[in-house]
Amino acid sequence: MSELINQQDVASLAVDEAKKLGCEDVSVLCAVSSENQVRFANNSITLVNNVRNITLDVYLSLAKRRIVGSSYNPTTRGIERFVGNLVRSCKALPESEDYVPLPRDPFRYGSHANFDS
Repeated sequence: MSELINQQDVASLAVDEAKKLGCEDVSVLCAVSSENQVRFANNSITLVNNVRNITLDVYLSLAKRRIVGSSYNPTTRGIERFVGNLVRSCKALPESEDYVPLPRDPFRYGSHANFDS
């Protein structure tokens, strides 16, 4: 994941690619996690390793067909191929009987007191 280090860039590229390929609805979740590892042998440190992972989850719909996919540690080219493969797979699916489009306008959830006064 040396090309794209910012999760905002990863998510934006996935959304832009899906829109470019004609998707009607696109939703992207991008998460970054870090793992640290220390290995001991004979009371000595033998390995110190740090791993940074980026997970990309994409939901898209096209002509009342919908699909979800995940990719890990994507590159710019990898995101383009991943979204392209999702779109091609989505086109091969039957229309969803319970398809509902994602909301278009910004919306707000009303605040409700979750406790007794």
